[in-house]
Amino acid sequence: MVTLSFNHIQGKNGSHWNRLMREEKAKEYCIVAIDAAKFVNTAMVCTIYGDILQDPFEFDGSMTGYQLMKKHIDATCEAYSLTQVIVEIETTAH
Repeated sequence: MVTLSFNHIQGKNGSHWNRLMREEKAKEYCIVAIDAAKFVNTAMVCTIYGDILQDPFEFDGSMTGYQLMKKHIDATCEAYSLTQVIVEIETTAH
C-alpha cells in the first residue's frame, strides 16, 4: 500500500490516517520511523499504536545500509506477523 500524502483539508470529515488507524487490519501494520541524516541514518520499528518492536538502529545511505534496514524490517515483521509497512522519514536542515 502506498499513500502519497495525507492531505488535511478543512471541511473534510477525518483524515486518511484517522481511517487507517481505525481499520481492523491496523494490528497488522508496522511503522518504520527514520531519522535521515547526512551520513548515518537511524530507524526504529513500532506498531501503529506506538509500541516499539525494534530498538533504534543505525544504517548509512549506501545499498548495504538499506539492505541492513530491510533485514531489520523483515525480521520484525516475521516475528510479529505484520503484513503492512508504513515508512515515515523525518528530515531536518535539508
